[in-house]
Amino acid sequence: MFKSNPNLILVSGPSSSGKSEWAENLLNHHNSVLYVACSESIDDEDWLAKIKVHKNRRPKHWKFIQSAFDLSNTLDKVNSNEAILVDSIGGFVSCFINLKEDDWLSEQSKLLESIHKIESHTILVVEETGWSVVPSSKLGNLFRERLGRLSQKIQVISGESWLVINGRALNLNQISVPI
Repeated sequence: MFKSNPNLILVSGPSSSGKSEWAENLLNHHNSVLYVACSESIDDEDWLAKIKVHKNRRPKHWKFIQSAFDLSNTLDKVNSNEAILVDSIGGFVSCFINLKEDDWLSEQSKLLESIHKIESHTILVVEETGWSVVPSSKLGNLFRERLGRLSQKIQVISGESWLVINGRALNLNQISVPI
């Protein structure tokens, strides 16, 4: 496995917890930020409204790219002078949800390799999905399990880890014990 990357921060939390806002706040002092959105474009009024809130909240000088299927390649090409905010890893997982397990593990490994090599100050936002109702579908369970396992692997290589809940950020490095 990879060693910890001190430039990498993981921000996790449930839906509407404030995790994206906290991640953005952690980058306020950076002049050059690349915001990498991992969601696919979908025609859903509520989703588009949520994206608009995120967009309006971000500083206008931040660069923006949408990349989920090609997240590893995108991260490999980032200028080391740019800070990176990836929001969120759940979008990456959902893009590959129909892959067989071996193919998924290959995509996961590529992403972890890319994350580990990043020299820029990087924040990865990831959803906490296991705190809710157990999904009633096989696909929902697969998403939850893949995202949960990937999140744990990212946390191991992160220099810092935050949990955001109810609009409050908890520094997990200060208040937790690794399992």
